[in-house]
Amino acid sequence: FRRVLFRSKIELPSQIVSQSKSNGKEILFPADVPSMGYNTYRLEKAPTPAAIGASASVQGDGSCKLETDLYKITLDPSKGGVIKSLLAKELNNKEFVDVTNARSFDEVRGYFYNDGKYHSSADNPAKVTILENGPIRVKVAIEGMISSHPFVELITVAQGQKRIDLRLKIDWKGNPGIGSEYCQVGSWRQEDNRKAFYDDRYKLLALFPLNLPSEKVYKNAPFDVTESKLTNTFFTTWDGIKNDIILNWVDVVDASNNYGLALLTDHTTSYAHGTDFPLGLTLQYSGMGLWGRNYRITGPLDVNYAIIPHAGSWDHAEMWTESDSWNQPLVAVIMNASPDLSDYRKSLIDVTGTGLEVPAVRFIGNDLIVRIFNAEGNAATKEIIYNGKARKVQLVELNGKVARDLKMQEHKTGGNIVTVTLPRFGIRTIRFCDAGI
Repeated sequence: FRRVLFRSKIELPSQIVSQSKSNGKEILFPADVPSMGYNTYRLEKAPTPAAIGASASVQGDGSCKLETDLYKITLDPSKGGVIKSLLAKELNNKEFVDVTNARSFDEVRGYFYNDGKYHSSADNPAKVTILENGPIRVKVAIEGMISSHPFVELITVAQGQKRIDLRLKIDWKGNPGIGSEYCQVGSWRQEDNRKAFYDDRYKLLALFPLNLPSEKVYKNAPFDVTESKLTNTFFTTWDGIKNDIILNWVDVVDASNNYGLALLTDHTTSYAHGTDFPLGLTLQYSGMGLWGRNYRITGPLDVNYAIIPHAGSWDHAEMWTESDSWNQPLVAVIMNASPDLSDYRKSLIDVTGTGLEVPAVRFIGNDLIVRIFNAEGNAATKEIIYNGKARKVQLVELNGKVARDLKMQEHKTGGNIVTVTLPRFGIRTIRFCDAGI
């Protein structure tokens, strides 16, 4: 057994799990790490006391229940392992699944035009296997069929983590046609304004019917977040094109910004949504595409996505920060010596308050260049703490031109403090001249 200690004396809850592709083991524990920095934890051989936390169990009716301090999730194996219920405990036990919708939550569905019908993961029963069972993390595998094509979906939840992780792998048998059947066989014309691949309603989608009244849609873009004004994302012709692109995440909230659910993707793709159509993530298309090319399926589909139920608007829920954390997970390194207590926890750059991002840091000669982006914070003045030494600090333009010198103060830890003010979606570039760490 091993236990995890912080500062060599505070014991943290932990869990040992087997790696799926080797005989190795992983140790899971909650870590608190500063931005652009590190924290140090100690592993010791010692009996680990039983801990209460995340758990998974099979219920009397055959359903599977996943539970953490934040969620209670019920899976229905009789319908392909779809999520029958998603209760958010700390959000007044809000149920996020629209049980009245004809579609199921986390159902994977598309139109297979060679068969002339829709096929869905919910059409057939699935096998649910508990792979990890707390107290830190729970992971289950759902094995089912979409028509004749086997799939495995992994659902992972963790104690204290807002994000619910999903990984889907479909082992396609052959090259099924998936999408609109318009001009798929024999009659495709390049000059035709209408194309089958425009219409997302027929593509393979992961669907999430939400229990939210009068839904609004927000989504991120490079250094921006926009609100969609579309009643739906669907179009069939070039001159009817609509913006249905999802870069990192799309967030659906109710009209009063009381509750919402964000959908995160590990790759840029499209999403589906309408007043009478649930939120959907585009997973697969197979058929005629740009310039008459046939977009064939030549291998398995393997995709990661995640959902985050939340209260309030996207910025109140810190969705930009959640997305950054998902796309840039922590990296652990084993040390062969214990550091001094003063070196247990450090950060290169610290920012007071929340909502600011550091998208780029680089050295140019002896100068450290730091770019700050206000992703979801307010316009109040913020302190930037550089935990190193600098001769002076400058605010520079994007082209490298110096705008002005910034007043620099010494921090109690020995670093330097400068203050900056930038509006929402604003960018500032700071140069620490003759910087040393």
